[in-house]
Amino acid sequence: IDSLPRGGGVMQYEVSEDYFKVLGTTLMAGRAFRSTDRAGAQKVAIVTLSSADAFWPRENALGKCLYIDDDTDCTTVIGVAQAPLHHGAGTPEMLQLFLPHGQREPSRTPMIAARTLRFPCAMLSLPLIRAFASSM
Repeated sequence: IDSLPRGGGVMQYEVSEDYFKVLGTTLMAGRAFRSTDRAGAQKVAIVTLSSADAFWPRENALGKCLYIDDDTDCTTVIGVAQAPLHHGAGTPEMLQLFLPHGQREPSRTPMIAARTLRFPCAMLSLPLIRAFASSM
């Protein structure tokens, strides 16, 4: 059982169930988030392969229990993923932990990840931004 304190050098992301599929990120072990991973259900997380190696060297991360921030409930690792490129190629990989959006309080800094066929900035519009903000 491991505890991850606030500011403990681990980037935490609250993501939707399709997050890894949208980014084309491979799950190395376990499963992706599901719609049933919501408030009231068992708390779950997905870690990157480098995070799993750092937290549990030479051990299987699946089923491990994490205590995140000040939470007293166990968050169970259900998946191990390749690290998504959040900050661009050539950026050193950080320890990363992914939590299902439905099990966390809404983030104060929401982000959108989308796969597009055109230049991504051309896809943004005020109505899209308003629709996203109202869904939070």
